[in-house]
Amino acid sequence: MPIDALEPGAEEGRMLADEFEQLVSRHHVDLMRLALVMSGDRALAEDAVQACWQAAWRSRGQVRDPSRIGAWLRTVTANEVRRQLRRQRLRALLHGRLRPPEPMPPADPRHLDLVRALSELAIADRQLLGLRFGLGLTSAEIGEQLGISAAAARVRLHRLLARLRTELGDD
Repeated sequence: MPIDALEPGAEEGRMLADEFEQLVSRHHVDLMRLALVMSGDRALAEDAVQACWQAAWRSRGQVRDPSRIGAWLRTVTANEVRRQLRRQRLRALLHGRLRPPEPMPPADPRHLDLVRALSELAIADRQLLGLRFGLGLTSAEIGEQLGISAAAARVRLHRLLARLRTELGDD
């Protein structure tokens, strides 16, 4: 007698696990990109995405609109990055030391300027850049993700890029 016959729900559990595995395969790389752009720290990004997958597994039977699962996963990941960055800063303050994230080794001096400029951006601005350039989302998709109009997303992105260009001397 097969084990599935002895355990009611085992087949359903296997199907859920297979669907979840497909979900991870489809979205993991994008979530890592977003978390890495937002945090600037690979370990923190990995932790944030892992926490996102844990939340997704716990909520697996509660998805109302499967077409919005990607947006939901991005939101969970972004919120987790923010939470971990706050925790990291608090821990550093409590221990009397604040250390900036370690930048990747620069290929040239302009790369170092860019890394510095990006690290000084507000987390919301890094999220915007991550959604546009890390994930390649359109203004409409960014607007939907952030709860703003496509036009507002374009304006925010335009102003942010103009500010970065000015700061980097690319006028």
